Amino acid sequence: MQALSVLARHQLLRRHRPVLIANGAADTLFCPGALGHPCTTATAITQAERGFFPSAASFTAAAIPGAARSRTLSPAAAPATSTIDSWLTTQGA
Repeated sequence: MQALSVLARHQLLRRHRPVLIANGAADTLFCPGALGHPCTTATAITQAERGFFPSAASFTAAAIPGAARSRTLSPAAAPATSTIDSWLTTQGA
């Protein structure tokens, strides 16, 4: 498992494209669970995750209110999709 973690970390460090991390603000499985940091605000997510993408062209974090682990199956699916669509638009996608 550690080898996979090292490989994944190595791949993240090489990202040169824009990055969006959209976490459910109520995700208790990873936040604060496995990741050990809150995902209740974009600032908290940025502080915890930005260092994994040092070469990214840009880094954006979003905390989706009312969403937990599965954003697409939650009542917050529409705000999550809107956040992602807006970010893609700013990236010219």
